[in-house]
Amino acid sequence: MGDEDEKEEPKPMPEDADVKDATTTTIVAKTDGDNGQAVTEAPLASVEGMEAEVADTGPDEIAGEGFSLLEFAPAAHRFRMSMLQPSDPRSFYSAVKREIKLLKSDLPPGVWVRGYENRIDLLSVMIAGPTKTPYEDGLFVFDVQLGGEYPRAPPLCHYHSYCSDRLNPNLYEDGKVCVSLLGTWSGRGVEVWGKDSSLLQVIV
Repeated sequence: MGDEDEKEEPKPMPEDADVKDATTTTIVAKTDGDNGQAVTEAPLASVEGMEAEVADTGPDEIAGEGFSLLEFAPAAHRFRMSMLQPSDPRSFYSAVKREIKLLKSDLPPGVWVRGYENRIDLLSVMIAGPTKTPYEDGLFVFDVQLGGEYPRAPPLCHYHSYCSDRLNPNLYEDGKVCVSLLGTWSGRGVEVWGKDSSLLQVIV
């Protein structure tokens, strides 16, 4: 999510990649130029009209204070190889559009989010540690997936730990994030995921 990443040229999609309807996902095989071995990707299926709406923002265009939309999800994203089969495609894509709109307009300072045109179920989040706290000057990086049961179920979240100690009781070295909104910690009322919950709420 740094300046260096933003300058990277996106890798072109394979010429033989097929576009499927909203109820299917595809596996695209390509050759890794370094060692000649086949590499498998699992891009999210598209839905008519959705890809055009996402593309309106344009790759690398800053759509809000800390939100940007890139063309391709990075190879290192934790959930890039996850297959996605939305149980309710119409509800899923409607919720994704709502999330993108919120992230464009309401992200607080010190939070950066990237979305990806070819995988609208994936996002990357970076949060700067607040000033005058033990976390000041720290950067906390998360990979997020809006899973097949979304929005009925909360997003999946993985924390990238770059040290050998736990910096926070809710962030584990193996990547687990203990937050009641994610269903990984106990809670009640608005503390747990519900029909009015959003990824923005989780981030805040």
